[in-house]
Amino acid sequence: MFGVLALAACASRPLVFEPLPVTSAPNGRDVVVQVRPLDTRMGGEDRRRYGVDLGAYYSAFVVGVDNRASHALTVDLSSSTLQEASGRVLAVLTDEEVVRGYRSGGGHEGIEVVSKAPAVIKQEVERIRASRVLPATLPPGGRAEGVLLFSPVTGVCGESVLTVKGIEVVEDGRRFEFQFPLTACAATPNVATP
Repeated sequence: MFGVLALAACASRPLVFEPLPVTSAPNGRDVVVQVRPLDTRMGGEDRRRYGVDLGAYYSAFVVGVDNRASHALTVDLSSSTLQEASGRVLAVLTDEEVVRGYRSGGGHEGIEVVSKAPAVIKQEVERIRASRVLPATLPPGGRAEGVLLFSPVTGVCGESVLTVKGIEVVEDGRRFEFQFPLTACAATPNVATP
């Protein structure tokens, strides 16, 4: 029992992300994408809003897509990426990877940090799945919101880039891609100023 507690206490949490200033995208008036790192500190927003401590398992971002165009949009953000300060590029986790990351305590393959009752595991996996951004078709004025989940970023502090991909105008096939610079560090985040 003591060994399990020691492992849990030593398990590293993903780095905390803070947004850097972002200039307006050229097509920003047609499609508005808002990205916010999920507050994953102990007792943070993730536990209150989603019922699961997402920060223990993933690097997570709340993404909102507003369709201000006069045509419908398809939104499938599964091709979005997170480039770490080291240059390594992470893909959005698939459903299978999300479950595996949860069961292994955030990417610690083969190690179950804390065992939970099967009913709790099932409930938390369902909550994690429900938090994610789902593919959708947005009519003009429509909105999609959810969480993008990545493998935990636990490396070097520094600048990272979240690239949101997978937004397309149904009528003509125009595609939108948005990049959001972030800074990642293990320190407690400061309050961002406008």
